Amino acid sequence: MKKNIFSLFAASILFLSLSLVSCKKQSLNTSDDVTSTETVTDNAAYKMDQSTNSGKFGCFDIVYPVSIALPDDDAVVTVNSRDELVTAIKDWAKSKFGGDGSQHGRGKHYGQGAHPTFVLPITVMSETGETITVNTEEDLKALRASCNKGYFDHRNVKDHAEKGKPCMTLNFPVTVQFPDGTTKEAKERSELQAIAKMWHQDNPSTSGHPQLVFPIKVTQKDGTEATANSREELQALRASCN
Repeated sequence: MKKNIFSLFAASILFLSLSLVSCKKQSLNTSDDVTSTETVTDNAAYKMDQSTNSGKFGCFDIVYPVSIALPDDDAVVTVNSRDELVTAIKDWAKSKFGGDGSQHGRGKHYGQGAHPTFVLPITVMSETGETITVNTEEDLKALRASCNKGYFDHRNVKDHAEKGKPCMTLNFPVTVQFPDGTTKEAKERSELQAIAKMWHQDNPSTSGHPQLVFPIKVTQKDGTEATANSREELQALRASCN
């Protein structure tokens, strides 16, 4: 009698253990297969910042407007700011994952694989105020290699769409000085971009880049205005808000 009770008890324990393992496995599989719109957006924003070594944790800032290509849609969207860039990524993610923001199976692919990319050429501004136009993938590779702070080596993806946002913006108008000593004023971002692109187009073999003339003013994340009187001060301002 005792033997039968023991056998029944052991069987019950085994069944319960198998059930718990099965439920846990099912829970893990469900979690792995569902990718939220926010996760996809964070991944895509991270990869785009990584590709250009830009944003709060990179060495460069994108000079807007820029165009981005959306995977699978054969669509190109022009954005005028970091906020518009993130919104465009999020809208693309929602279109892929449905109104509830998630989808089984394909989540991994879009979260970690295909993502929006910048359409070249693009213009970036360095930490010291140089405006650099990137025309080719080779130029982009060289840009990434020119400065490495190590942030993108650790894949800190969570909440990157917000965390990676530059913490200051350039105030206009600004004056740009070319390597030959001549200058030109840019009244807005698009004009700065056009000036940089035109100079690089007309001077493909000239070393150096157009450089902002100091002092310049920037608006910080908290809304306050700050003045940088030199390359070193601009670099220090950018570093201090990281």
